[in-house]
Amino acid sequence: MIKRNLLIGNFQCAAECALKVGRTAEAFIIAQMGGPEMLEDIQRRYFDMQKDPYLSSILKQLFAKNLKSVLESAESTWQEKLAYIFTYVD
Repeated sequence: MIKRNLLIGNFQCAAECALKVGRTAEAFIIAQMGGPEMLEDIQRRYFDMQKDPYLSSILKQLFAKNLKSVLESAESTWQEKLAYIFTYVD
């Protein structure tokens, strides 16, 4: 299905198929070819599918450049929060 949709230029369906079968890297690459809105859609779907609380909360906030939410999170230790500051604050 991924190959067929790529052949006809249906990036949305190809990316969705890739994401559904666990081919996350391919889903993001294909979505990038479809433009910023498609990439945002696939990213949202990816985060919605995640069961891991780290990926569904911390990583999502880092991706959205919402460091304040990351630092306010109860899931992180003070050491992790300090590391986030050193890593993500300009």
